[in-house]
Amino acid sequence: FELDASIIFSDILVIPPILGLNISMVKGVGPVTETPLEITNDNVHQQLLTPLTADQVRERLSYVYQGIKLTRHALNGKVPLIGFVGGPFTLLSYSIKGKASGAKKAMYKYPKKCKQLLRIFTDATIAHLVGQVNAGAQALEVFESGAGELSPHMFREFVLPELKRIYVEVKRQISNANEIPMILFAREVNIKLDELSKDCGYEVYAIGWGKDVVAARTEIGDAGILQGNLDPWCLFGSD
Repeated sequence: FELDASIIFSDILVIPPILGLNISMVKGVGPVTETPLEITNDNVHQQLLTPLTADQVRERLSYVYQGIKLTRHALNGKVPLIGFVGGPFTLLSYSIKGKASGAKKAMYKYPKKCKQLLRIFTDATIAHLVGQVNAGAQALEVFESGAGELSPHMFREFVLPELKRIYVEVKRQISNANEIPMILFAREVNIKLDELSKDCGYEVYAIGWGKDVVAARTEIGDAGILQGNLDPWCLFGSD
């Protein structure tokens, strides 16, 4: 069957290493942070990550942009090419000992510090997305795959502002903003899609296979396009 698009898969965890974290891919386990962040106080001056300028981010991730350029050339206009990143909470979860549960504990215990870390991840994410557009990406997707781990209150307070900032800043910094749709996949998020779309502004909202697509359309109305909702196991079907 014909495909709708192509996507650059450079892994969601390309950003933490350029900010000073060592991440290894362990066979049978997946990504493991060798030296996870340890927050010991809520002092925002405690330096846990190394913030980079936008130019520094793009210099260190230049191999991704080279891959985008080569892929655009190989596609020869057959289908659009999507660039993507991991969302700020997902990056924080992989950076702290205990992953999502460790990140949630830290957010309750050290809220100011966690918000600072999320801002640093967001700044790098914005720079990286702009770099992907400059290299030829024709759409962008933000994978906040850890969204469902958070209560509605925690998601609204910590994550929603950063997801909105990603959208607003990327659109502001690229010259062809109207031509580059942005997709948000907040996996199993615990707020309704109408609130998500109202507060974030993305053109497209990806939903998991566990979400009723009719209910999703009712929630979001005409505020955005829906993507996804396919149970990958159906590929094993005989028809």
